Amino acid sequence: MDEDEGGGTPPDYLVCATAGKAGRRLEGSVLQERAGTTPIRVGPARVSRSTSHNVTLRFGQSLVGRPPTIDFAAETIPGGCDRISCTDTAPEDGKVARFRLRRG
Repeated sequence: MDEDEGGGTPPDYLVCATAGKAGRRLEGSVLQERAGTTPIRVGPARVSRSTSHNVTLRFGQSLVGRPPTIDFAAETIPGGCDRISCTDTAPEDGKVARFRLRRG
């Protein structure tokens, strides 16, 4: 994985994990961005946790096409806090990480 400066173009897709109704389970979705309106859900993402400090999101590549790379970043907001100061991001400072996909 490489790290790159962010802020270029907006994402085509978002992969999100949100708390379920009871707040105990995480539910995953792949959303496609659309100009001038809200994103649309295009499929599921599997969410798993091996510790209380990480989240793994998995989704089918067919949901996002066949790009040579996927640029990604993450942000978390703890439950009950709606202030921007509560947001934690990775990589730091608006950068993105780049993952090269294997061709089969």
